[in-house]
Amino acid sequence: VMGYAAWVFNYGFDYSKREKDIGIIYSGGEEATELLEEYGVNYVFVGDYELSWFEVNEEFFDERFKLVFGDDAGKIYKVR
Repeated sequence: VMGYAAWVFNYGFDYSKREKDIGIIYSGGEEATELLEEYGVNYVFVGDYELSWFEVNEEFFDERFKLVFGDDAGKIYKVR
């Protein structure tokens, strides 16, 4: 949905809406499901970076989506 924020910023893109949307996706709920569909997201990664920058609702992902990979580095959920 969005690359590394500093790179996006350096290229002059206004990424504020996407960054906000990513936070909504990680927080879970109905709006998160709609945004996953809107952006055409197939997989979601939850690792240390995501856990430190966003309020990640892991229960939301665990209950609704298939965990296709998980280890100490993070988890990957198939959402589509």
